[in-house]
Amino acid sequence: MTSIKDGDYFNYSYKTGLGPSSDPYWCRDRRCVARTDKQGDIVLIDTYNYWPFKDREYDADIFTYTGLAREYSKYVTEDKFDLEFICNLNDYEYVKDYEKDEYENVIFVGYQCDRLWAKPKGEGKSKAAILKKLESQLEKAYSDQRSAELSIEWITEQIEELK
Repeated sequence: MTSIKDGDYFNYSYKTGLGPSSDPYWCRDRRCVARTDKQGDIVLIDTYNYWPFKDREYDADIFTYTGLAREYSKYVTEDKFDLEFICNLNDYEYVKDYEKDEYENVIFVGYQCDRLWAKPKGEGKSKAAILKKLESQLEKAYSDQRSAELSIEWITEQIEELK
């Protein structure tokens, strides 16, 4: 894994001939992040039970001198899996789901059980992206309003018919 750097983030899949049945820890999200352990070695960690960004205190000490501190966090090895590079998360920062549409260059770094978004570090909110988000919200509000008006009309007619 000499070309893999701390923070590299990958999709991965089982190599041909292998599959979940060959893995006692089949419950994975098929995404992994490279992190440097306490011995200075790069290891790949499945992110199903591991927050991939370096901004959370509880993940600061995920490594002990013998390996992962949490037994439910799983290593990914290149001999079992094919890797597809997504980005280096050290160049990105976490964006809350409700803010994702306010930036120009947001990428999806989530997986099957969680929705995670990231933007390049230091990138500010975009007026164009915020305008697009607000226009979309306004369009939805008008649609909801029209739907409510039609519902009121229909309900009123039903009430009149029953009187």
